[in-house]
Amino acid sequence: NFIHSACTRVMAVLCPKPGSRETRLQCLALACGESVLIGCVNQEQSSADEAPPTSDITTSSLSCGSSPLVCLAFSPSGRLLAACNDDKALTVWKTGDGGLVLLGDRTVPKRATALQFTSDDNFILVADKTGEVTRYKVANIAEEGEAILGHFSMLLDMTLSPGNSHVITCDRDEKIRVSNYPNSYNIETFCLGHTDFVSVLCLCERWPNLLVSGSGDGTLRVWEWLRGQLLHTEACSQADQDKDPLAVVQLTCSHEAENPLVVVAMESLPELRCFQLHHDGRLIKCPESATIALTAPPWSCAFDWSDNLWVCLPDEREPLVCYKPEGERFRKLQHQEHPLLASLCDWEHFKGCTGKGRDYSQLRKRLFDNMSAYLTRKEERLKTRETQKLLETESGQEEARPRAPKTAKVEEETVASSGVPQQTEL
Repeated sequence: NFIHSACTRVMAVLCPKPGSRETRLQCLALACGESVLIGCVNQEQSSADEAPPTSDITTSSLSCGSSPLVCLAFSPSGRLLAACNDDKALTVWKTGDGGLVLLGDRTVPKRATALQFTSDDNFILVADKTGEVTRYKVANIAEEGEAILGHFSMLLDMTLSPGNSHVITCDRDEKIRVSNYPNSYNIETFCLGHTDFVSVLCLCERWPNLLVSGSGDGTLRVWEWLRGQLLHTEACSQADQDKDPLAVVQLTCSHEAENPLVVVAMESLPELRCFQLHHDGRLIKCPESATIALTAPPWSCAFDWSDNLWVCLPDEREPLVCYKPEGERFRKLQHQEHPLLASLCDWEHFKGCTGKGRDYSQLRKRLFDNMSAYLTRKEERLKTRETQKLLETESGQEEARPRAPKTAKVEEETVASSGVPQQTEL
């Protein structure tokens, strides 16, 4: 998940599963503009069925410089949080019961588009708009980074495979590239099939061999990513004669279900679309909750490890909502049903980003027809040349035509008119 451009998107990032490593915190980070709002719940103090008391909830707000954030990510263990802003400042914090502790910051060479921690929390990968991925050591973030791979086009998203064996990147040139890690100069394969920019990638926890991608061509595609094989294509939007298809702008997968849920947000639509992902790669619309109606097009959406669906949207009354899956339906939770929902639903944090949605047409490639005018001018020049040649040919023929001899009377008149005296023979 990432913010695509400066101060135009709000992002919700969830900490990995509580208790999976050392942490027992369930954290939700919300980025908007220059600040991050973070809420954490101590899972040791509460049961799964009972909301923790207010004292077990900590909220904090961080300022990340004077420019808007462009990407934000938790580490797989949940112990680290990283952010990068539009001024190319990368900052890393350590999470804990006492809040966030700054580990270090640095300036990256190019503006970042995606962040990804390795599974051991030792490195952070930064993808940028020039198409490069650079690796930095978390322990010494100020040390010079190592460029591990590069594309010929702007990178839009990035993810690491389980076990960090491969890094998967997507770009504006419709390509999904699977590279070995850390020797990423070795390309494993490409996943080719999209016809426009690839905006989002999502690896399925339940089926780790499956990758779901969303694109500006309005389709979802499921891949067996290690072989580069396309398994399924789901058209979410169709192109009209004078309009492009709606782009897939958000994509998230649930974790615990037998057939995981894939939730998709489309460009400028006030709804979420829900699919079930099967082990063979098929995407099937949820029969009972094919769409979740919203009050506005969502900024961001993400599943937590209890498979609750969190949604940020530009709604003054409810900028943050949470849906709990119950069977094949989603039930909207009330504020008192989840402590983080009550603590982080603060419109003052979000209102600065209203009315600043991104124009995805900037990522589309436009074909400029500069040949028609050129061919028209060329045809006119050729016609002009042909006309000139025809006139020159006719003029030459006129000059080469033999003339009739002049008569004596005409010659006398010519001499007389010239005033030259005639010589008479005696």
